[in-house]
Amino acid sequence: MKNLDAILQELLMNTDSEAVVLANSDGLPLAAINTKDDNRIAALTASLQSMTDRFVENFNRDKSKQIIVETDQGYITIKRVNDNLVLMLLSGENAKLGMILLYVDDAIKRINEVFV
Repeated sequence: MKNLDAILQELLMNTDSEAVVLANSDGLPLAAINTKDDNRIAALTASLQSMTDRFVENFNRDKSKQIIVETDQGYITIKRVNDNLVLMLLSGENAKLGMILLYVDDAIKRINEVFV
């Protein structure tokens, strides 16, 4: 899992973010950096992704691809990596959302290469 840790560490540095978690669809953490409770954050991330999927199904849409929550202190970005994985990135108030999305997409490509 060193490759995953390196990818996530680079994502944090490039986006000047605070924390990142890679979780499976069951809510179990595969990799995490700078979280106080990896298990809880992974479970909440997978749960929110699942609830959002059910929400968009009500509009006859496929699965959601990403969730962006804007807070007073920055962004929480949750993005589907593949059918079994989801990525959560916690960014500060000075973060640029466009750059976050660019680097998250790059990290997702690299994560998927690890699991091929």
